[in-house]
Amino acid sequence: QQPGGTTEVLRLMRDLFAEMDMGLASAIDAGKLYRTIFQRPDEADVSEQMHHLFQLASKGPDTLKAVCRELFSGDLYEQLKDDKVRQVPLDMFQLDLCVTEPTSLEQLLEEHTRDVQGSVVQRSYRLPPVLWLD
Repeated sequence: QQPGGTTEVLRLMRDLFAEMDMGLASAIDAGKLYRTIFQRPDEADVSEQMHHLFQLASKGPDTLKAVCRELFSGDLYEQLKDDKVRQVPLDMFQLDLCVTEPTSLEQLLEEHTRDVQGSVVQRSYRLPPVLWLD
């Protein structure tokens, strides 16, 4: 197994989520996982990060694809003016939120779901366990 391979990434992701599940937020260091995936010390922007992660996932075994799908996929529900609800699967998605002042994530998501136009009256999400924000 070569460094930065899918098995190593899966192991690091498992460890990271186990630490998160145990409530060790102040002790979590995702640096090794980050360096393993992106293979460079400088920060990439979110689009680059997503591209590298999904590229790694698409080249990996089905187990890695399944883990990434489970962690990063959700659904968008749009309530339309004609009272129909449209469901759109969101595989490996990220939310782009404009943050202009300090606020809670809950408030940002609430504002995001109210930002509708056209035939959409309201929208909501089934969020994945890991939400990638830009």
